[in-house]
Amino acid sequence: MMPIWENTAYLVTMGTLFGLSVGSFLNVVIYRVPNNLSIVKPDSHCPACKTPIAWYDNIPLLSWIILGAKCRHCEAPISIRYPLIEGITGLAWALAFGLLPLEQAVLFVIMFSALLAVAVIDQEYWVVPLSLIITLLIGVGIGLGFDLIRWQFALKGFAGILVLMTFIQGLTWLLRKDVGLGWGDVQLALVLSLWLGLELSLMGMFVAVLVAIIVWLAQSQTHNFTWDRKIQFGPYLAIAAIILGFFRVYAPDWLEHLLYF
Repeated sequence: MMPIWENTAYLVTMGTLFGLSVGSFLNVVIYRVPNNLSIVKPDSHCPACKTPIAWYDNIPLLSWIILGAKCRHCEAPISIRYPLIEGITGLAWALAFGLLPLEQAVLFVIMFSALLAVAVIDQEYWVVPLSLIITLLIGVGIGLGFDLIRWQFALKGFAGILVLMTFIQGLTWLLRKDVGLGWGDVQLALVLSLWLGLELSLMGMFVAVLVAIIVWLAQSQTHNFTWDRKIQFGPYLAIAAIILGFFRVYAPDWLEHLLYF
């Protein structure tokens, strides 16, 4: 009989359940961290009427459906973002534990969960919280400590992206007397370089910049066009890192072929 931790069905099931629970916690993080609120106290409550949410109204995905996307007490609408975050997190955890080696799956879900929170918070609040950067660093530390990330690989990536960030910030300051990227974006790029290495970090930044430009141009069609209008970069960098971080382990040969085609 195989050990339970080698049973894929068991790992996927538990990954899904834990992922849904973590997704529920991420909703708390996304709302409270940028508003400088404790993620521990008080207990979850309706933002509209402040009534504490009972445990049976706080079941990931199910409670939102059963309640009809409304608060049980004041009937204020509950954003679809809540079940989306829970569902996406549950799916990502299931895929990680179903397709990746167990140790790499643990590292991936840590990085994924923090990056998902970063993406949503930056999109909504224009900030990359330092607490989430530290969480990502802890994930990298776990990867280095358990030899899931090689030190030479991480340091090469960090050094290369540090040079690139210095060049970008210095050039934009000389040309515009302003930095090209927010310091939160710089911190995010640097910590991700430790996880992804130099080549994948460059690829991720290229894809993130390309998508950000496309979105910026699309938004310019509905807003007054101005060269000074800014756009959040963190969400695109975080999503690119999640995809590359997954395929770095799941399909490294395919990713290498894509890099050096």
